[in-house]
Amino acid sequence: MTPDGIPTPALITMSALKLADIPFLVVNAGLKVPPKTPFVDVGGVFGRDIRCGKAVENAREVFQRAYQLGLQLSKVVDYLVVGRAFPAGRRPPSLYFLQQE
Repeated sequence: MTPDGIPTPALITMSALKLADIPFLVVNAGLKVPPKTPFVDVGGVFGRDIRCGKAVENAREVFQRAYQLGLQLSKVVDYLVVGRAFPAGRRPPSLYFLQQE
């Protein structure tokens, strides 16, 4: 909730997940401030200014770890929904729906 009492996208998402009893897993791929909730860390570091070269030095490794995590999770569920978000609302969140064949 913002100081003005406005619900944030994160609050709405968390409320919907809990209300519908949908299991979820938070993955940290490079947050400057780690979440105050249990999470899986895929070894990302906070990005630097993209105008000055490589913003994330280990981006390929972080992607590979996250991809492997997704592969492992997809073995135990029928549907895997991957969402991504950027802090401070700089970009809209995205959702990806994956289904095993």
